[in-house]
Amino acid sequence: MKKTIGLISVTVLGILASLLLVLAVNMFFGDVANFSTGMITGLFVTLPAAALTVDVILLFLAVIGYFVNEKTHKKLFKVNLLTIAISSGVGLIGALLAGIVTYRSFIKPYPFPGYLIIFMILHILFIIGSVATLFLYVKKMPEDEEKNKVTVAGIFRNIGWWLFTSLALFRFGLFIVSPTFINWRTFDLTAPFYFFMITPFFMLVYKVLVWFKIAKVTTLVDKIATCAMVLLTLGLSVAVIVLGINDSTFISAISPCMPLERLVSMPIETFIHIVSTLAVGTVLILQSFGVFTKKEVTE
Repeated sequence: MKKTIGLISVTVLGILASLLLVLAVNMFFGDVANFSTGMITGLFVTLPAAALTVDVILLFLAVIGYFVNEKTHKKLFKVNLLTIAISSGVGLIGALLAGIVTYRSFIKPYPFPGYLIIFMILHILFIIGSVATLFLYVKKMPEDEEKNKVTVAGIFRNIGWWLFTSLALFRFGLFIVSPTFINWRTFDLTAPFYFFMITPFFMLVYKVLVWFKIAKVTTLVDKIATCAMVLLTLGLSVAVIVLGINDSTFISAISPCMPLERLVSMPIETFIHIVSTLAVGTVLILQSFGVFTKKEVTE
């Protein structure tokens, strides 16, 4: 795969994953809010969207992994394709249960017309595509040049990047759809929040450029860029906290972007956002100043 095709694929998959995350996350928190009324079967409706979101994020990370782990392509394809097949199987089962148990129909216009049929078809295609690729292509690939050793540190690092990638894409998805719910009369008040919201995405884009060996990590430009991202995050975090404490209008205006906080009435999501973004930003700064080894920088 050429680098240009890889970048285009990552861009398309990233945008698609961002929009799917917005759909799946909001559906999930809607289900949680309805638990008290006994609407547990609503989770069946959420499963197809959640599973497809997982599939697309896996493809997004697999394309990146293709360029990062050049000597372990066979294992990369095996793990990701098997996971996609399993995830899509769960999504397909969820769609079937939603049609049979929740709606008692596959053509109800909820959450939008054709939802269950469309997602059933997509999951079937993902299952067929992943299984066919495994047997027709991956099975015939030469063995990897080196064994990718599984370590505790590596597992936690991969989980961390998975969670941060999901956070960054979710925030970017909200940013994309924000014109549909922004209260333009209070936009001057909430504008800092929307920039605050996409700070993780800036860091993810930078990390992708590092993974694709476009950013050089330890150059002066990289040092300036990483420090600027962290300072921007710090400044916007302070602004959001101050506005949130002193102005209830601000809280009401940004509530569509904070489904967890809307549910529990506590700034948990803001705290997670700030801590995770600053943690990753700190890692990027340390990498740019050569604190980590070359291998750790590219992973």
